Amino acid sequence: MLKMKIKELIASYGEKMKLHKVLNKEIMIHFYSIEPSKYPEKGSDTCLWLQISVDGKKYISFSIAKLLMVLIEKVPKDGFPFTTTITNENDSYEFT
Repeated sequence: MLKMKIKELIASYGEKMKLHKVLNKEIMIHFYSIEPSKYPEKGSDTCLWLQISVDGKKYISFSIAKLLMVLIEKVPKDGFPFTTTITNENDSYEFT
């Protein structure tokens, strides 16, 4: 039941934005959830859902980048929202 509410909250947040379109740009991350992937054949059984804002406009973005999932889970709940930049280092997305 809680998972459904989280999905609804994220889905109603804003337009979809491909993560590669915000690479090397300052973004604010408001909320995240790690959900089962709809496309496990692409190499991951989980998917990171992100509520972000870029230049004050709200978006939702998705990623199967394992490193992003590991890193964002280290942010304490009271650490949101936070400002970061996502970079692509050695074919791996990272927060800076």
